[in-house]
Amino acid sequence: MTGGLVALLLLVILLQGVWHAFALIPDGDLDGAHLYHGWLIVTRQLSLYADEMTGHRTPLAYWLIGGSQVLWGPSLLAGRLASFGAGFVGLILLWRGTTRALGRETGLLALALVAASPYLTAHTATAGFQGLCLFWVGLGVWSWSGGSRLGVLGCAWGLFLTRPQFGLLIPLAWFWARRTSGRRVDLALVAPAVAFWLAFWPVKMVAYV
Repeated sequence: MTGGLVALLLLVILLQGVWHAFALIPDGDLDGAHLYHGWLIVTRQLSLYADEMTGHRTPLAYWLIGGSQVLWGPSLLAGRLASFGAGFVGLILLWRGTTRALGRETGLLALALVAASPYLTAHTATAGFQGLCLFWVGLGVWSWSGGSRLGVLGCAWGLFLTRPQFGLLIPLAWFWARRTSGRRVDLALVAPAVAFWLAFWPVKMVAYV
């Protein structure tokens, strides 16, 4: 019974994501920027820190969406399905992690809440960073449920390299890893992200003003 319900919820989420990938009106600031800039970055025609790239950027979302354009040619659908695919895998990991750590009912509740939230699946089905962020969150929960402290810290790094605003999660994950393990976790795993965040966050704020 439980397996059938899980399969049904995952099917609902999958159909929502595919529908949104086909049907959503393109957003030039999100879809267009990641598709075009991602393709230029993957093919080494543009740097993340060129003048054409406003603000400061981190590479993973551009690599994912740009890679879809290199593999399947110029295609809005390919970029959107790549993003949604990453988010869908993250959702499965989220379900597995919550089930392992908090019980079967909690895992089912997590899936049911996502299935009842088409706005969330719509965001992951855009050619942007949202699907990849969901992947790292899901992998982080799965790592946490298995007691992998370095896995949690690695997912914090993954979020940061997808969207720099998540940089402060890295010292928080490092502090949690130290407190729960009783062992020393190398500060070198944290310092670069903190330095980057402190150096470039004021620049981004000025750029918005």
